[in-house]
Amino acid sequence: MLVIKNLTKSYSGQKRSLENVSFAARPGEVSVIIGPSGAGKTTILRSINQLISDDDGQIKLDDLDIRQLNRKTLKKVRHKIGMIFQNYNLIDPLTAIENVLHGRLGAKSTFAGMFSLYTAAEKKEALTLLEQMGLKDFAFKRCSDLSGGQKQRVGIARALMQHPKIILCDEPIASLDPKSTTLVMNILRKLAIEKKIIVLINLHQVEIAKVYADHIIGLNKGKVVFDDRSEKLNTAAINLIYS
Repeated sequence: MLVIKNLTKSYSGQKRSLENVSFAARPGEVSVIIGPSGAGKTTILRSINQLISDDDGQIKLDDLDIRQLNRKTLKKVRHKIGMIFQNYNLIDPLTAIENVLHGRLGAKSTFAGMFSLYTAAEKKEALTLLEQMGLKDFAFKRCSDLSGGQKQRVGIARALMQHPKIILCDEPIASLDPKSTTLVMNILRKLAIEKKIIVLINLHQVEIAKVYADHIIGLNKGKVVFDDRSEKLNTAAINLIYS
């Protein structure tokens, strides 16, 4: 389980991006964070992965406080945190399978990583993941030649190569057409249910959140103003989040 308690982050010691944010996300469920632009959604994800330094609070993954880890231990924990980005964050000149295999870099020695020394088992796993994403025929195509929806599915396969306990998704459907949006959201929900992964997603689209989320966290000006099951998100709660 991911448990966040009283997470606080300010910039320049003045403007608070997050103020005493607390919530929990459970394995086997999709948790979605919604809120207006600037509410702090991305800051939460970057704090969980410790890509930024926050000011106070706790971020516990299976009772291990990520904020208190030394650099070596943090690197190991990060390998169990898959990240899916709005802009895909792929290396376009490389093929789909090469990008997916990069998901194993955190488990490799520096030498093996520099020379892309992957085992036969890892290559087979990468192909299997691409097949599960419906991309078997695109495994050896450069990512620069793929559509947005295809790139996002490559990103999901790469995250799964990490064998993650949690997948963080920062606006993963913002640039996708409706068909690709449905495909990507269905894949994320299936992963949560079947693999018992914690899936935490930032979204702007409230209606999509209500369809796919088990649990919704609503942010307004860095504060949690809603934290409940998705079916409890009514008009009054939406107005409070986006007021």
